[in-house]
Amino acid sequence: MSIEDLKSILGENKLSYSTISFAEMANIMAYVGVKLQMDRHTLDYYYEIDVGDLLKSSITKDELDTLKKQGWAFNENNEKIILYINT
Repeated sequence: MSIEDLKSILGENKLSYSTISFAEMANIMAYVGVKLQMDRHTLDYYYEIDVGDLLKSSITKDELDTLKKQGWAFNENNEKIILYINT
């Protein structure tokens, strides 16, 4: 998969807040590592996936479609995809 392929799937998503179940997270983590981070300005928590790791992974098109539906979006420099946690 190329960065262009990934952008064609997730490129229209905007940073948003969402909930994600443990089962959904486990499905993602079967392909790539997910980090829990905190936005130091807003004190909001979010999940983060490194785009380089995602491109090297064997993630399926169906799972990428799921990421899109969940609301994952690129950060400002396109190095990570992010999903803010809705609490």
